[in-house]
Amino acid sequence: MFKNIFGRKKEFNFTEPENTVCVVCNHIIHDNSPIMYIAHNGEGDGWEFYCGAEHHETTDVKLISLGQIVDIDSRVNKFSDMPEGIYVQRETENDEWVPCKISS
Repeated sequence: MFKNIFGRKKEFNFTEPENTVCVVCNHIIHDNSPIMYIAHNGEGDGWEFYCGAEHHETTDVKLISLGQIVDIDSRVNKFSDMPEGIYVQRETENDEWVPCKISS
């Protein structure tokens, strides 16, 4: 039994290491809010994951690893090949993701 639990390898599709630091809002971590915005910032600045609420303050965000965000919602793996300088967002959890270029 324990071999099945501990021997299971999670799916992690990103090319960056699992310990890559990313920015995540507290609402996703503590309130189980769905991820509504994902940004892959340019020039190696990493990843951001937000719930879609407006006006996040600096106290509303945490730094966690990319591996931890995959643990929270493994569906983010589908964006593992998203180029730097792009973000995706959706209005509701059932909407399609809309890609956009991050403006400089």
